Amino acid sequence: MLHRLASDQLSRYWNDIRDALMASVPPLAEPTGAAVNQIMENILLRKMQAWLLYEDDGTPEQPAVKIYALVITQIWQEPGSLTRNLLIYALYGYSFVPEPLWRSGLAGLRAWAKKKDCRSIVAYTRVQRIVDVVKMLGGDTDTTFLQLEV
Repeated sequence: MLHRLASDQLSRYWNDIRDALMASVPPLAEPTGAAVNQIMENILLRKMQAWLLYEDDGTPEQPAVKIYALVITQIWQEPGSLTRNLLIYALYGYSFVPEPLWRSGLAGLRAWAKKKDCRSIVAYTRVQRIVDVVKMLGGDTDTTFLQLEV
């Protein structure tokens, strides 16, 4: 299941979220304390969103929630056409994510993006496993992100 974190949950689990963000900021960002604090501020101001991908395989008597991934998103408007897309800004995996859970999480993001009038979900990565999962899920992986330092 995919769950969007509320402000109180962000505060309660901030240390874990901070560590995950430091390890997963995109290649265009520097993983500094100031950068991660800015991301947190953007999430609290609802400019970005924090999601947990999890599975509850316990019983009502003994809940057993397993967290698989943290996803940070932002609605990104393409500056030329003003087309809205949901950008997966950061993705941090705590453990191997089974295919049905990938599909479930993606369905949740798609539904939310559709409600926000987004055309598509976009991302960039250096992680081959993510590219493989996107291919498995029928996504387009033909575009390569290029970067030149200045």
